[in-house]
Amino acid sequence: MSPRPLPLLLVAALALPACDAPAITPIAPDPAAQPDPAAQPDIAAQPDTAPRPDQPARGGEARAAAPTAEDAEWNGDEIRWLDYDTGLARARAEGKPICLVLHASWCPHCHTYARIFSDPRVVAESRRLVMVRVDVDRNATVASRFALDGTYVPRTYFLRSDGTVLDQIDAHRPRYRYFFDESNPASLLGGMAAALSPG
Repeated sequence: MSPRPLPLLLVAALALPACDAPAITPIAPDPAAQPDPAAQPDIAAQPDTAPRPDQPARGGEARAAAPTAEDAEWNGDEIRWLDYDTGLARARAEGKPICLVLHASWCPHCHTYARIFSDPRVVAESRRLVMVRVDVDRNATVASRFALDGTYVPRTYFLRSDGTVLDQIDAHRPRYRYFFDESNPASLLGGMAAALSPG
């Protein structure tokens, strides 16, 4: 029995080095089709890792009441991911550089890249940085600020503690400069080391 060929769309997605953000045309909501707000949590009102005052977390900080599948995928048990505003405040207070990851739930490369953050060396280095994760669909304002060479995802930037981009720290590729290797942690580790080096 010969193996079944992969669907063309899947082959195309795997061949791309990064996911380009799709053009989204806003559509006016149909009031009759709206779900009952009382039946669903207001996800859009909360950043992807928004702290909540009802649940203490490591270091005495507030954290979401229950870890999400997304938190688990990005190794939220071992890496302290923050939303952008909280991360920037932390970086300023502690004088630490920021590792900012922009991703999307629809991007297959983002799901693969998330696995890099379970590597023990990446976990160890993450403790020396402020780790910020932004879903580009849930926080378009932040995502638009960090599109130095396009709106593809995933893209990872390293920032000084004051929030300015260290644009020279990239993945050393001519296109998709901030798309670090999704399968080999060495690429991201090199960026982390550069962000942590003085000067």
